[in-house]
Amino acid sequence: MRTLGRILIILFVFALVMGMTYTIVNASSSNSPINGPSFERGEGERPEFPGGGRPDEFRGDGEGHGFDFGLGMILGAIKNTGIVGVIVALIVIPKNRREKKKRSTAEAA
Repeated sequence: MRTLGRILIILFVFALVMGMTYTIVNASSSNSPINGPSFERGEGERPEFPGGGRPDEFRGDGEGHGFDFGLGMILGAIKNTGIVGVIVALIVIPKNRREKKKRSTAEAA
């Protein structure tokens, strides 16, 4: 039962954090002007570039699916794992110290 309680607490906190994130993202995007500048182009229209040509760094439709994309995803996963590890350590270490203190005072009595 204790494990089930922990799982439910984790799921509740996860849902709370994701709900807050969703709300923040939607609130910030709804603040943009409705009739403001639009970056969409019509069907079949080609983008206009200065001088009539494409810049040298233009990658085309397959942008973001090369080596850089995979490396960025791996580094992002490592960063996120490190953040979770730090949060877990900040919770577990003080908890273990409190439990040791309680055991030592209970044994002394």
